[in-house]
Amino acid sequence: MTPIGAGEVKAGALATTDCTSPIRGTSFFADRYSFSGMAGEEVVISTVAAFAPYLVLLDATQTGLAAVAPGGVVARIPATTGTFMLPATGTYLIEVTSLDAGATGSYELTLGSSTTPYAVGGRVTAADGVTGLAGVTVTFGRVSGTGALPASVQTNTEGFWSQGGFEPGTEYQVTLSPEYVFSPGFATFTQAESLNFTAVNITCGVFTLVPIGAGEVKAGALATTDCTSPIRGTSFFA
Repeated sequence: MTPIGAGEVKAGALATTDCTSPIRGTSFFADRYSFSGMAGEEVVISTVAAFAPYLVLLDATQTGLAAVAPGGVVARIPATTGTFMLPATGTYLIEVTSLDAGATGSYELTLGSSTTPYAVGGRVTAADGVTGLAGVTVTFGRVSGTGALPASVQTNTEGFWSQGGFEPGTEYQVTLSPEYVFSPGFATFTQAESLNFTAVNITCGVFTLVPIGAGEVKAGALATTDCTSPIRGTSFFA
């Protein structure tokens, strides 16, 4: 059992050497954390992982108080907006396990409040919706508010990405490398959640973006070796 304090972020990993989950069963590896809380205290518990996490909150008697498994790489208690109010003063347990049997991989767990910075993450896949795309740049911007703006990240070899340090009260936007075309084209967020993207089939690896300046004329040609249009479809070169 690993202690975690209010406002703290713990890095961990599910591994085949871990204990298995008494909640999910012997096919699911699990880690557990403990913290002390006061009756009426409001908390937000979240994890971002390189797998689909299953996040559980229990009291000292190991009675389940909340469990979330949204299916993406981020899980949050409570599952939607707001905070979870602790029912009594005492010790609480957090279990990090997985939605899928046998899943392993790294994760970060945050025990926070309505004002604690949070993390988001997701996966970028090819047009088949299964194959992860590596090396895609994920960039963040502010839609509204003045919260900290974390740096861009790249997807790993399996297409997963994550970034922390986003501040409540600011609306953020995430976009991907412009050389690719994805659905959705962008996403906005105000709290910890999973943000997944799927590549649109353009029958080539990436678009070669050609810079053009104001007042400039560029000569070009559509050819059968070009990418196809994500707007018009795979029968139209672009």
